[in-house]
Amino acid sequence: MANTNFDVDSFNFGRIIRSNIQPRNVVIQRSTGLGAPPGVLIERSSRYASSVTAPILGAAGIGVNEIKFTRDKEKKDMQDLNERFASYIEKVRFLEAQNRKLGDELERLKLKWGKETNNIKLMYQTELDEAKKLLDDSDRERQKLQVRVSALEEQIDILRRK
Repeated sequence: MANTNFDVDSFNFGRIIRSNIQPRNVVIQRSTGLGAPPGVLIERSSRYASSVTAPILGAAGIGVNEIKFTRDKEKKDMQDLNERFASYIEKVRFLEAQNRKLGDELERLKLKWGKETNNIKLMYQTELDEAKKLLDDSDRERQKLQVRVSALEEQIDILRRK
């Protein structure tokens, strides 16, 4: 905040009040993505001076207080908004990271799920193929036996008729 001192000089024609506001140095550091190297240092120096006559000082003092109060309130409001915005950004980044983590886990589970079911299928497919082969063999054997039984029954019928 600027340091303000008032010098009061009395003349024959009235009072003159001069404000001695000291120069203010402001250092702004910003990094830009528009080709400027990061960490560019900008210094700004300003000098302010004013003089106010006594009759105007009373009205101006009230306005200055109102302006100062308004600026302080706006500054506090901006700080509050900035804090809320920062917490919002932090929450968004956290949720994005969590979303990426869940997406990776989903992909891992999809890959794992397919492999496990294929392993089980291969394990039982061999047993199923062997069982089908045995079933086919036994079916052929049964058909052969039925043909033989039929032939033997015919021979028995022929022998009984003699």
